[in-house]
Amino acid sequence: MGILSDPSISTSEKKSKYVNIVRKYSNSFCFMLYLSGVLWFSALSFNKLQSKTYFSENALLPGLVLSEIKMDSAHLARTLLQELEHERLTHKSEMPYSYLLAKMKQIGLETHIHNFTLNFPFGGGKSFKGKNIYGILRAPRTASTEAIVLSIPYRPPNSAHISITPTVPLLLAFAEFARRQKYWSKDLIFVVTDQEQLGMQAFLEAYFGEENPNILNSGTLNGRAGNIIAAINFEIQDFEVDFNNLKIEGLNGQLPNLDLHNLVVKLSHKQGISTGYKMKPSDHNPEDSIENLKNLFSMMWTQSSGVPNGNHGLFHRYGIEALTIESVKKESSVPNHNTQHKIMALLKIVEGISRSLNNLLERFHQSFFFYVIVSSDRFVSIGDYMPSIGMMAGSLLIKSFILWLISSESDDDKDSKEVSKSEEEFKVIMVRKSERSIDVLKVGKVFLFAHFVGVFALFITKSKQIHDYFHILNIATQNGIFYLILFVFILSLIAPKFFSIKFLDGQFLNIILLLELGTTLLAVAMLNFSLGFFLCLIIVPVNIVMNIQNRNTINLFTFIMKGFIHLLVHPLTIIYVVVFTMSYSSFAEMSLSYIFDKSLKATLDGITYSVVDSLVSLNLYLFGGNQVKTGSYQTSHPIAFGNWILNSL
Repeated sequence: MGILSDPSISTSEKKSKYVNIVRKYSNSFCFMLYLSGVLWFSALSFNKLQSKTYFSENALLPGLVLSEIKMDSAHLARTLLQELEHERLTHKSEMPYSYLLAKMKQIGLETHIHNFTLNFPFGGGKSFKGKNIYGILRAPRTASTEAIVLSIPYRPPNSAHISITPTVPLLLAFAEFARRQKYWSKDLIFVVTDQEQLGMQAFLEAYFGEENPNILNSGTLNGRAGNIIAAINFEIQDFEVDFNNLKIEGLNGQLPNLDLHNLVVKLSHKQGISTGYKMKPSDHNPEDSIENLKNLFSMMWTQSSGVPNGNHGLFHRYGIEALTIESVKKESSVPNHNTQHKIMALLKIVEGISRSLNNLLERFHQSFFFYVIVSSDRFVSIGDYMPSIGMMAGSLLIKSFILWLISSESDDDKDSKEVSKSEEEFKVIMVRKSERSIDVLKVGKVFLFAHFVGVFALFITKSKQIHDYFHILNIATQNGIFYLILFVFILSLIAPKFFSIKFLDGQFLNIILLLELGTTLLAVAMLNFSLGFFLCLIIVPVNIVMNIQNRNTINLFTFIMKGFIHLLVHPLTIIYVVVFTMSYSSFAEMSLSYIFDKSLKATLDGITYSVVDSLVSLNLYLFGGNQVKTGSYQTSHPIAFGNWILNSL
């Protein structure tokens, strides 16, 4: 800025000299700033630039004291497991409701059944029914003002997911122990959900009084407890556990308070069970920068999708801290005959977590809510990783300023030359100035239309009337959604033919777009850093390289290359490339034609599932849901399509 305000360069000749330099190296400077942001984040894989986890809330420490649970609870867990395995033989595709109800009542819990119905928004309006079972252990020391949720996703024998049958007996054994204790100041809610995350979504909607009868009819709860302050979801694959894999990513990339993560890690290590992240135990070398970088990107990849990787992820939208403990047994591990001690270790972990949360006097507010996990005991805080996004997205803001500087300089230079003209040429000068003036109205029309197409792409795929028409025509839901997106794509291709704007208007539009895109990327990164980072990684280089050019001077090769690059950064292309890459890495032995075909089908299925998930999880107002309470955001779809169209113009 010192160069721009220096009075020694006030003459137009010196200004032109510096502006020419800026024009010549503008793309290089912005690209170097973008590259600096990428290198900044990559440098966070070094051990000295990370932080070691620690407790910020001392009230969580009571769970680390001497455990009171006895071996009889471990014997009960094994007995209950044998009974449940017998019940599963006669319930191949559903939950053994009668057995679970009887056991919860026998333990002494206040037991209820929760019925819910999913009205599938597409495909002829089919309905799917489910039941959750939950039991409440009332706190003897208070009047049900607060509660802790311990949840289990029940998976029948024919489920496609990994079996977690031991989870139910373990929590029932802990419930039997907890009922005999008098120190509980918070209600304990034991929830066994049907249909994985769908059952938990219905339970939470019913618990908090949300209504969305058009899609997920969550029904009503016959019994409620206090205000939920925390939730732990358990997925125990075997009692002979080797390590606890922690799942923390929630809806739209939200994360639990880091203190809750640290609590589970500390209690697991105390009981001799190592903790891991992304199925990787924490005994790796912290000095291994390559492994650290892989772990960083592994978490960011899951977080950027916005899809919860466990039942815990649905609690975050209600301001409830939650995570999933997945107890894993390695396939290569040798059978251990000392199962009782493993069961005791798991029971003590559950006890320690419950007692720590029971001791909280206020909600989680200390420690970090925005972070990236390197390993179970190391993390990167928001203050360390946000500068990388600032540099990457900031390069767009700087380029917009450079373009404005160049355009204003060229106008000043032309005006200075026209001052010396005679009065007879005044009309000619005015005509030239009108040609160089910006048509704000026309630019505004293009700007609004591009955003309209982006929002249209989001809402048209969720229109029940259109999908009912596809059902009448016997068109599959996956194909119908693809046709709708293809229609928006064609609309974006033909749209520039209806907007004939001047070169100067195009430059002004480009400046506005760069400002909006850079600001939006920074806003998205504040909510979901991983999504913002990957969007910057893909979008920013394209917008740095691309410049508005006069259609009369642009050659055919440049025009084709611009169209090809725009096609590469189209959301459909990116999704397909990601799916194909993952399919090829997993099934390298298959032929390329087979992988191409399966990747296309998987892409269509993935887009369809994302549309349905957004309707069920986010309660979009198109179908009468309550969007205010969700606390979520839906910026990625219109931005992705809208900016693609704006760049095409």
